[in-house]
Amino acid sequence: MTHQSSSFSMPLLAWLILGSWLFVGCSESTVRSVDQPLFAVETWLGTWVGEQPEHAMRNANGEPILIRGKAATVKGSTYTFTINADGTAHLHQAFADGRTMTFAGKWRGQLDENQPSIPSNPSDKPRLRAVVFELAATDTGAYRQYVLAVDTAARQVNCIGTSSEPAFSVQLQQ
Repeated sequence: MTHQSSSFSMPLLAWLILGSWLFVGCSESTVRSVDQPLFAVETWLGTWVGEQPEHAMRNANGEPILIRGKAATVKGSTYTFTINADGTAHLHQAFADGRTMTFAGKWRGQLDENQPSIPSNPSDKPRLRAVVFELAATDTGAYRQYVLAVDTAARQVNCIGTSSEPAFSVQLQQ
């Protein structure tokens, strides 16, 4: 009978050791991510600039648009967003071929759900994880919506437009 219990306890002991090892391994990865400070934007106010690369034009289904058998492309462009404290915003888009477009409108913030609900310091303001722009072209009235959003994994801010155009990183100009 003693022989059976020892053979039973060896696999049990092995499972306990394996389980402990997995628990410690998983715990260590959590500790490492907590040690690294969360990427956040301290202020959204100011001028944000980014380069959208040249990309294929796409239809509503995300398929490339073909003209005479060749994919139609949109030239790369520089986006300059200006975010004002009064809730107004401006966008200047300068295409690589020299054309420009100017937009004006409003912005609103989206709160960061990772921020503690009770701030450690009473003077702390709610932190935003994204800014949403509702813009109209100053000459044609064409409507555009863009989002500047924190990408915590890449530790940067990305500009997101329509599903047919690529996202790209933007930086706050000093």
